Amino acid sequence: MPKFLAIHPHVWYNEFMNKDSYLSNVLAVNNITKNDLTPQKQYMEYLEMFAKLLEHDDILVICDADCDGLSSARIWREYRPNDEIVALDRTSRDPFALASCYDNQVIVCLDCGSSVDWTELTDREIYIIDHHETQLMTVNVVYINPV
Repeated sequence: MPKFLAIHPHVWYNEFMNKDSYLSNVLAVNNITKNDLTPQKQYMEYLEMFAKLLEHDDILVICDADCDGLSSARIWREYRPNDEIVALDRTSRDPFALASCYDNQVIVCLDCGSSVDWTELTDREIYIIDHHETQLMTVNVVYINPV
């Protein structure tokens, strides 16, 4: 794991969530400059995408109902307690159907949604944070995938 992603939870909350720039604070706390990330451009892009995501209010978070998804949702809840979090139904496992039931303009899928065709929800801002390989890339969907 890159050192700039290894952050103690209390430091995360105190140092980042109450400040203006998530990315600047991640780099500063870990004594890293943007030039240090040049060989790791992918991680820099992910941090910038995540920082943009955190600027939104009223986010609908859909998580997979397995250990990865539920753990991710629990961490999300710790730092963004006002966002609505919904776990996927273990039988249908359809994040698109679930997202269609809500009016939130920003949707985040944790550990799911990477192989969903999101084209019918073009009026929404959709972020997929998932370690699974993306089989289907939908235009205007932000994929944050460290794989």
